[in-house]
Amino acid sequence: REETTAGEAELVSGESPAAATADTFTDEQAMAVGSEQGGLVLVGCAHRGIVNSVVAAQAAAGGRPILAALGGAHLRSADAARIDWSARRMRQLVAHVALGHCTGKAAESRFAAAFGPAFHPLRMGWRWQIPRATV
Repeated sequence: REETTAGEAELVSGESPAAATADTFTDEQAMAVGSEQGGLVLVGCAHRGIVNSVVAAQAAAGGRPILAALGGAHLRSADAARIDWSARRMRQLVAHVALGHCTGKAAESRFAAAFGPAFHPLRMGWRWQIPRATV
């Protein structure tokens, strides 16, 4: 949920920064897939943080850009400050987000405001074609 100033994910858990402890939850998976347009990060529930998943994928890809993150952001019970931070940070990291499942309505609304038309509510049966590069 937190990052160091160097941009490396420091995995922590807690209700507030003052109460943060090391996050030892190890049963989480994410997948990064390369495309001509940039990387795609696919998460299930992002228990270790959607931002951490994207930062880790970008590091594994040698710093190449990440086009989109898709899945659940695990923010359903998060407070407004954490949701706002997550939306702002994700806006810096990816061009598109497709979020659903455990993201929560409040977080979906905040991400929709931050990303505009680059926010996609992820629902069963949804299809998305990766946009072509304009450069």
